[in-house]
Amino acid sequence: MADTISLIRQCRQLYDEGRLTDEDFSSAKRRLLENPNASQIIEQLAEACALHAEGSLTDEEFAVMKRQILALPAPEAEEEKSPEPHAAANEHAPWKKEPELREAYREEPLKAAAEAEVLSAPQEAEQNAMDLRQESARKLIRRCALIAALIGLIPFPFRDSPLLIILQFVMVTLLCRKYGRKMGASLSLIILAGVLGPVVFYAIAKFIPLLGPILGALIAGGLTWMVGHLTHSLLDNDEDFTWANFRHALRRAFAHRS
Repeated sequence: MADTISLIRQCRQLYDEGRLTDEDFSSAKRRLLENPNASQIIEQLAEACALHAEGSLTDEEFAVMKRQILALPAPEAEEEKSPEPHAAANEHAPWKKEPELREAYREEPLKAAAEAEVLSAPQEAEQNAMDLRQESARKLIRRCALIAALIGLIPFPFRDSPLLIILQFVMVTLLCRKYGRKMGASLSLIILAGVLGPVVFYAIAKFIPLLGPILGALIAGGLTWMVGHLTHSLLDNDEDFTWANFRHALRRAFAHRS
């Protein structure tokens, strides 16, 4: 019995080494259990495995020899199946030839997606920064327009006009900083000349009883919003601060609203 256990362990070793299949291992155990003296089976299997390992036997010859040693029946000939059309077409595909090519074909879409993501990341970041800057500029213009409207409610003509002009200059300076540009003397003169007339009209409108402060608030808020909007339009389009560009921005604003 001890010899049989030892022989079964030798078969198990050949099975663990991949020399025997499940069917071979089961047949060898059955032969040993039926005939404990059949030690030549293990010796013949070990010799056949050694010949196969050193290349003296091909896979087909090795399989035939194992069947003869273990007295296994020959495998039935399988009917040759006609390949499916798509299988025949894919038989000559490059990824069927080598594992390296197959892996390359699998990784190619992933690499392309990764490269596209890397290339689009700076563009998305730049676009997000531009959107945030534009939204911040719009909020600044709305706040300054609201403050100007509150200044316009002051019922004292001409006394609040300097406050309104200072507010507009502060607003334009902050807008220029958001876009990394300086206000400059030309922009200062254009804004001063552009708001001087409306500010005088705004101050005169305050002499109207009861309606004066309301008109002053509407004029001050609307004028401040218009100055901020035109300046923001020039900054956003990277245009120079000239009268022609301001008139062009004003036409764009009316055309967009119409």
